[in-house]
Amino acid sequence: MRKSYIFFAFLAFFVLALVPKLPDWKRITFPASVSDSKRVKVYLGESKPLAAELALNAEEQSKGLSNRASLPEDEAMLFVFEKERKLTFWMKEMLIPIDIIWIRNLKIVDIAENIPPPDKETDDANLPIYSPPDLADMALEVNANWSKNNKISQGDGVRIEK
Repeated sequence: MRKSYIFFAFLAFFVLALVPKLPDWKRITFPASVSDSKRVKVYLGESKPLAAELALNAEEQSKGLSNRASLPEDEAMLFVFEKERKLTFWMKEMLIPIDIIWIRNLKIVDIAENIPPPDKETDDANLPIYSPPDLADMALEVNANWSKNNKISQGDGVRIEK
């Protein structure tokens, strides 16, 4: 009987050691060294890298690029979510037009191009909502027309480095 307990204890340990834990965004998307950084390099398709500021929590994600008068051409903001879901964005307090590139499992699933900033008179309840047609686990905000100018399209791969 004691041998059975030892065998099952060993088997349980071995199975638990081999079965991966539920993945989180750090293990799926980034090398471990990136998870401590606030900026990463993002490569879309064959494009040159973008220096992306990370928006990892609800506070950073709700603020996003709001109230910024400009965004350098080679910069972006990468919103990372713990799991894929139906994402919805609005342009509250945005001052510049942008493209939103929707990403799932390091592939572009959709691109919302040339989204204009809202009129200053538009109240929050009437702001347009932007969503991809499918689930996503990341969104990348870039300058308007950046996607078109860099020939980025749905299905392109995404690579992220520190």
